[in-house]
Amino acid sequence: NILTAIENTTLANDEMTARHVQQKLVTDFGVHLSLTSVRRARRKLGWKFGKT
Repeated sequence: NILTAIENTTLANDEMTARHVQQKLVTDFGVHLSLTSVRRARRKLGWKFGKT
């Protein structure tokens, strides 16, 4: 499940940017998602990010 992979990746490193999560999904699973899809999935999982 891609949502689980996104959540586990974010849990492992909560400082990881959406772009890094996107690259990890391609490397580990061969799945290509847009940055918008990664951000939307993380919001759906309850992760909230703000610009610092």
